Parts: sequence; C-alpha cells; structure tokens
Amino acid sequence: MLRLRKVVGDDVVVATRQTIGLVSAESDYNTFQALTQSNNHNDWQTAVDLIQSEMVEGFVLKNAPLFDDWITAQRLAATQQQRDLLIKLLALETEDGLARLRYAQKWVAIAPYDDAAHRAIMSAHATQGNT
Repeated sequence: MLRLRKVVGDDVVVATRQTIGLVSAESDYNTFQALTQSNNHNDWQTAVDLIQSEMVEGFVLKNAPLFDDWITAQRLAATQQQRDLLIKLLALETEDGLARLRYAQKWVAIAPYDDAAHRAIMSAHATQGNT
C-alpha cells in the first residue's frame, strides 16, 4: 500500500481492509482514451505523443494474482488501442514519410515482436525513398 501511495499520491488512494480504489484522477491513459474517441486528426496525433511505454510499467503487487490478471488484461487492451490508432494514422499519412516513420517506430516500441510494425518501418523508409 505504501508503494502505491508513493506512486500515485496519498490523496488519490482510497482503501479499506477489503478494497483499494483510486479517486477520479487525470492520467495519460484517460487523456489518451478521450483523444482517440475524437474524429479530429490533430487529437489523434496528440494521443500518439502520450504513448511512452507499457501502462503503469514496472508496477507490481506481491502476492496479488487477481491484480496481476487484471493489470495484464488492462495493459493488453491499452496496447491494442495504441496499435489501432497507429495503424489508422499510418493509413492516413500516405505521403508524409517522416510522420509514417514516427508512427511505425512508436508501434515497434509498444509491440517489438509484431512483424507488421517492422514492415511499417520499412514502408515508411520506402516512402521517403530510403531503400
């Protein structure tokens, strides 16, 4: 519990003997969700800027298998949403090789074993004439 409070702050954690919760707080994840629901291309680009690493990377709770299952599912869902957004932007940026490369690199960063992400990098380089 102390580690959680250090990470998110005392004023954000609500806990009883049975449950742990967080009061409504702004996060990159919530902002990402809101931006991706928009139909505005600029909002999508802003959402891409929020993609830095895995959701709450490195945060673990010892002896909490239910939490492990939950956070794993949340991380997978977040990565899928990020991937979907990057694919959408790659499809829209047919001429801008630098933007395509940036999106493809973000994709590889969140899914390093995804062959399609690596193909997107090669495609972006080809768009720029780098073969």
